[in-house]
Amino acid sequence: MERTIKAAYLTVVIGLILQASTFSPPALANQNSHRLFAETGYSSISGELGSKNAWLTNVGYSYYLSPFIGLDVGYTNIVSDTPQYSNEYLDTIGLSYQGYFGGVQIQHPVKELGTLYAKGGISYTTLEETNLTINPNTVVESSSIQPYYGVGVKFNSIFRPDLDVNVEFIHHDLEGDYSNSSFLVGASFKL
Repeated sequence: MERTIKAAYLTVVIGLILQASTFSPPALANQNSHRLFAETGYSSISGELGSKNAWLTNVGYSYYLSPFIGLDVGYTNIVSDTPQYSNEYLDTIGLSYQGYFGGVQIQHPVKELGTLYAKGGISYTTLEETNLTINPNTVVESSSIQPYYGVGVKFNSIFRPDLDVNVEFIHHDLEGDYSNSSFLVGASFKL
């Protein structure tokens, strides 16, 4: 059942990308269609062993097909100390992940204040579980392609017209029973 839901989700994302590229030719994109972005913030990684906090960073590139539809690609990584869990044998397990993502962002301007947006796509992530109790530490890595989605708001900078500041919530499904929910703040630079 879970694979069917993920397959349906991937089908919808791919369909949105194809539709966006079909009905939003580059001629409709404005002169600021290329952007670099960086985001960082509080993250809660949840799984069968509980929920722990970490600090997450995303960096990437966006290309806007129109003023309302953009494509994102980027890299995500935990940059804080590894969240640690205890398993059923009372071993201390350190967890970290990193990965690459790509998806669609749909946005709508709100007067002159900023822009509301929703985004979604797929990410290829590598989850690393390290047993810190055993010496030498044992590491188990697993990789998968999973969906992500998020919502946020961008504010236009009053100091620089090529800079936007954003706040967003984003959720990544990870390998196994793990997931990551993050509140991020960031900036995007119009090229």
